[in-house]
This record gives sequence, C-alpha cells and structure tokens, in this order.
Amino acid sequence: SNGNGPFPGVLCFPGSMHPKELLAGEPDLDNPNCHQYKYPDRNAQALYCVRQGYVAVAFHNPGTCELVEVDGNVENQGSMREKLVTGYIGMGTTYLGVSVFQKMRFLDWFKKQPLINPAKIALIGHSLGSEPAMAMGVLRDDIVAVVSNDFVCDDRIRYCSMTDFEKAENGGIMHYVPGEWKYFSLPDILAAHVPK
Repeated sequence: SNGNGPFPGVLCFPGSMHPKELLAGEPDLDNPNCHQYKYPDRNAQALYCVRQGYVAVAFHNPGTCELVEVDGNVENQGSMREKLVTGYIGMGTTYLGVSVFQKMRFLDWFKKQPLINPAKIALIGHSLGSEPAMAMGVLRDDIVAVVSNDFVCDDRIRYCSMTDFEKAENGGIMHYVPGEWKYFSLPDILAAHVPK
C-alpha cells in the first residue's frame, strides 16, 4: 500500500462466543467469557487482513464476551445470551436484527473516516458472524465482498431433521428469525449476492 490511504476496509465478525481478540490475533482477556479460542492462527481474520493492507475492525457478537456481566469467575455468556435473545423476540425483533443494526451504524461511521476507501468495503463472518455478514451484503450495495466462513446450512432442514430436540445441537435460539422459513434460508441469502 502507499502508506497514506485511503485503504480498503474490512469488518470482521466472530463465531458464536468467540472474542474479537481472537480475530485480531491478540491474547485472550482475563474474563471467563473471553476464553473461546478455537484455532487461533486460522481464525485471526482481522490480523490477516491488516497484514494485506486493509483497515480491519473486529467485533464481539451481541451478548457475548465483554458484553456480558461477569458472575464470579464462571463463563455465563450462553445462558445470558439466551435470555437476551428471548427478550429480543418478545419485543418483536431478533438477535440477527440487532446484530445487523449495530454493524450498519458502525459501517456508516467507518466509511466517513479519512483512512477508509468507502468504495472498497468487505465483510468477513465466521459461523454466527456469517449471518450478519450475509444479511448486510444483501441489504447494502456499498459492500463489495462478503466472506462467509462456516455456517451455510439450510436451517429448515436442520430443524425438521432433529428427532431428539432436547439433546440435539440446534445451533441456538440466536439463529431464530420468526417466519423466515416460509420464504428463504441461509443459502438463499448467499445466492442473493450473485446479481450484485
């Protein structure tokens, strides 16, 4: 790069309960909710982007890591996030809706920064983070690339195929968008990127 900018920008969204520090290649925090370090070298997507000359920003998912009150020295983000998501649905919104809303507001601010080339914005999402990346890619024409890393399944098939729901890994209530199944699934959202 020329060292002065403007530079392409990348927003990086982690998997389920992984901390933003994992994406940045940083050590974990002294917080029981921030120790989900799975494959630290492969999942340091923000650090990789910076090394390629991009300005990268790493996020926590709503209701995870530092965004959850610590209760002693015990990891409690799973139960806390489930309560949060249930509240969202009760208020007529969803986890995905809140996650996308927050990231859209950040993107609006990010594009105005002098170091950022607003015509070159990409999103990278791992697992749970791939859902807001996919949704934003469909909703915004100013996003030029979306990398969806791990979590492209037809959620209708996943939910219908479970026989022992109490023991099954259903992916969590944070994936639930009431009524979505009538119209599309996650692969349909990715397919909607093709014309763009």
